[in-house]
Amino acid sequence: MSVLPKAAIPSVDGPIFGEEYLGDSDDEVLVVEPDGETSPAHAYPVRI
Repeated sequence: MSVLPKAAIPSVDGPIFGEEYLGDSDDEVLVVEPDGETSPAHAYPVRI
């Protein structure tokens, strides 16, 4: 078994989102819709 050292996985500070989900059409996603219409909804795949 291998254990990663502390802080071995960098944080995602400035994610970039595409215009569409490029995964499989039958993938389950969690959709986050912010309040108001200034920010678009984002979809995160349940399978990571």
